[in-house]
Amino acid sequence: MLGPVPSLPSQQILASRSDPAGGGAAEVRLRLFLAGHPQPVVLRADGQAVLVGRPGTLLGVLDDDEVSFPAIDVTLSPGEALIFYTDGVIEARDGNELLGEDRLLAAVNDCAGLSAQGIADRVRTVAERFAGGNLRDDVAILVARVPG
Repeated sequence: MLGPVPSLPSQQILASRSDPAGGGAAEVRLRLFLAGHPQPVVLRADGQAVLVGRPGTLLGVLDDDEVSFPAIDVTLSPGEALIFYTDGVIEARDGNELLGEDRLLAAVNDCAGLSAQGIADRVRTVAERFAGGNLRDDVAILVARVPG
């Protein structure tokens, strides 16, 4: 177990690494607690992008006995990535239309084989272009990619 990993505000991640027999590339297992944040995207090595996690209750809004922070376990294999982002990405606007999760997933589908920085740059560029260069909300993107 590697322990808690620095995270986006109010988002908790626990991580562990598994080295396969024979010295091959390692898998990374994560347990996510989203605490009301947008669902992250897993980019599989074959280019398939999927949303993961269950949003749950926003941290700090309700008393402790009223909250639910459902956990989701995610395993990343070599060449796969986990993309966290703030709502400023999916709430990028073109008039009254939002970028949304479907366009985000379509953008990430084209990122197989890119570095973590390349994936983050692509996501930001898609949001900026969609919004005509005028992102109205904060945008943060964090990509964790397993080498391979």
